[in-house]
Amino acid sequence: MTDWMMQSTERDLSEMLGDFLRRRTTSAKDLARLIDCDPRTAEGFRAGRHWPSARHFRMIVRAFKRDLIAAVIEPEIDATLARLSREERELEERLEEIRKARRSALGGLVGNEERREPAAHRTPLDRDLPFEERA
Repeated sequence: MTDWMMQSTERDLSEMLGDFLRRRTTSAKDLARLIDCDPRTAEGFRAGRHWPSARHFRMIVRAFKRDLIAAVIEPEIDATLARLSREERELEERLEEIRKARRSALGGLVGNEERREPAAHRTPLDRDLPFEERA
């Protein structure tokens, strides 16, 4: 099973598939005929105990088409998108905090002309100091 299948955010995908298959088939034998497998294998899918192999999953998709995707896969996609949106918001808030701290640390030097010149061409003695030295 791939990582995204193992990290289901709501219910386990096997359980969701089992619920869907129980609603859409009358028995394990009915499902077994649809997807060309042993009835014991079909019963494991219907009970939500097992995730189908690639061959069986392909046959289940062929039998139930978009209804299966809408019932089993889309909720996982929606949950993942919601989590990613939340993480993006949190990162943007953290980035704004860092920017505020940087602006505060600069203490108003952001507009100073010497900050716009490449530092490689200047030495500390080349800079015009904003004050006069007193003897």
